[in-house]
Amino acid sequence: MMRYITILLLLVCLSGCTGFPRDPAKITLAEAWPTACAIKYKPESPVGDHWQAPEETLLLGTGDCEDKAILLWYVIRHVHAVPNARVVIGQINILSDRGAHAWVEVGTGVATLIMDPTSGQVYFRYMLNGLTYAPIAPDLFRLKAMAFMKATGYRNLNPGVGWK
Repeated sequence: MMRYITILLLLVCLSGCTGFPRDPAKITLAEAWPTACAIKYKPESPVGDHWQAPEETLLLGTGDCEDKAILLWYVIRHVHAVPNARVVIGQINILSDRGAHAWVEVGTGVATLIMDPTSGQVYFRYMLNGLTYAPIAPDLFRLKAMAFMKATGYRNLNPGVGWK
């Protein structure tokens, strides 16, 4: 487990956020972070919130925070079988009312690694220095995730907040 976390941290430190392949199943662990970062941020339309499958995000080259987090999670968890990776919907600095956000968390057994491909930042939960990444609305997340899984065929919904 710690081997995977060490590899992920090294790859984050050594990689830039440039370029991406088209097939998520062919993304190496070394490419996971720069690929998710390279997706151009495009906010949701005011009409509704659409969660893109990893293939759709790569094809379009754009997505919002959920789309980038889902892509990163898919590559880490399902392509490379890194355990304890999950997508989390929540808020950053919950006192400032910044709205919902999505990121990936990887449990290490000692600490939780927070990977935020939208901001390009990686933190250990205990090293946040004033930032608060807080999961919110587990029931809303569960409903959205179930609709996403039905539409895309992806599985592994965690009964809590996030996927495993």
